[in-house]
Amino acid sequence: MLLTSTGFGQKRFANLVKEYFRVNPLEGNFSAFTKAFVEDPDLLNKQIKLQTDTSLFFAKGIYKVFNPFVFKAKRVEAILAENEQIIEDADSTYALPFMGYQIIAYTDDNPEYRRLIVSEFKKLDKKLRKDFKRTNSTTLKGVQNIEDGVVNDYTGFSLSPIPIATLGWQTLSQSKQLLLTLLIRMKVEKNRAIPFGYNKEEKIRSEIISFDDF
Repeated sequence: MLLTSTGFGQKRFANLVKEYFRVNPLEGNFSAFTKAFVEDPDLLNKQIKLQTDTSLFFAKGIYKVFNPFVFKAKRVEAILAENEQIIEDADSTYALPFMGYQIIAYTDDNPEYRRLIVSEFKKLDKKLRKDFKRTNSTTLKGVQNIEDGVVNDYTGFSLSPIPIATLGWQTLSQSKQLLLTLLIRMKVEKNRAIPFGYNKEEKIRSEIISFDDF
C-alpha cells in the first residue's frame, strides 16, 4: 500500500508541477531542462549567474504570456536557483545541496483579487496535502508590516530535512499588490531532477526552513 500510495503521489505531484511551471524539470534530463528554461523566448528580463567556485547557479525572469493561475496577474516571475542547507547532526555538519524552482504571481490588491488569491492558495494547499505532510503553516500578519498572508511547508514521505514544497500568499503594502508563490525543491542525481522526500535513504530529520531564505 505504501509503494502504491507513493507511486500515485509522484504522479499527482508531477502533474501539479507540469500545470504550474512552464518548463517541467521532472521530464527528461536536468541539463536539457535548465537550457530550455534559460533560453525560453517568453522568459523576459533574464538574470543569469552561472555556477563558479564561489557562487551557485541562479536564473530569473518574467513571463508576460504565461499565467497558470485563475486570476489575471500583472506579472509572473520564475526563479531557478541552486542552494544548500547546512545540516548539523550529533557527529557532523554538512551541506545538503538542492535546486529551488519558484513561480511568483503579482496582481493588484483589491477585494476581488484577494478573494481569488486566497481561493487559489487553498486549492493548491489541498492538492499538496493529498500526498504530503504540511509541516509548518505560518501567518504573515504583522510581519514587517504585512497586512495578511500565509506560508506553508510540505514534506514528503521520508521526512527530508528540506521541504519538498513551500506555498505562500501575502499582501505587499507599499506597492498595493498581492503575491502568490509556489516553490518546489529538488535534488539532481544522474542528470535527473528528483523531488525531495521520495528517497527513503535520506537522513530522517524534520526542520523548518524559512520562506525568507529564498
